[in-house]
Amino acid sequence: MTKITCDIVQDVLPLYYDEVCSQDTKKLVEAHLQSCKECQIELKNLSTIVPVQQSETKQNAQDKKMMMSLADSWKGFRKKAFLKGVGITALVALLLYGGYFGLYEWDIKPVKQDNIVITEIAQLADGRIAFHVDYLDDIDIYRVKYELHEDGNFYMIPLRTIIGKSSLPHFVVGEGYQDFNLPSRQIDRDGKIKALYYGSPENAQLIWKEGMELPKASEELKKQLKIN
Repeated sequence: MTKITCDIVQDVLPLYYDEVCSQDTKKLVEAHLQSCKECQIELKNLSTIVPVQQSETKQNAQDKKMMMSLADSWKGFRKKAFLKGVGITALVALLLYGGYFGLYEWDIKPVKQDNIVITEIAQLADGRIAFHVDYLDDIDIYRVKYELHEDGNFYMIPLRTIIGKSSLPHFVVGEGYQDFNLPSRQIDRDGKIKALYYGSPENAQLIWKEGMELPKASEELKKQLKIN
């Protein structure tokens, strides 16, 4: 069965709730809901919207005739409301997306090294280098820039906006366990990587350099990286 993301599932949940989606879509959504608590909560939230809307509509009813016809027209009303909501949501998303990329291209700066803590550096059996990253100031990292210099130094440079927003999970490069595929990078790059650093060239922390013996990855580290 095709695996779908939470974003796709949450886009079609209203159609699933209203029972107007195809059987294939219904099967995909139900399969996803079995293991995703976040989407289960979204579906539950949909079920709480209906009673509230019904109550508000009854309070605004002008006469008894409108009250009696409400039940018959309710399904069509929900469809129209959903389509209107989709349009508004798409417009807001477009504005947010454009605003984000405006900041992304304009106000990006490297994270100061005193805000970065690198621990648990180790090497996996396939040559990859694993480590744990922690950002002490709890400000989001929007991307990591990669630079290979002529001297063979490779820099992983975490970047953030000058504004320094937090709690934006869709745009965040998360903290935690990471790995660097050194063998693959050696093949893909024009020059040979002789040392790996985390941070900007002016102020970076050494993770590995040519000739350095790193400890083998522990079972706990492999578990964190989801390696069997």
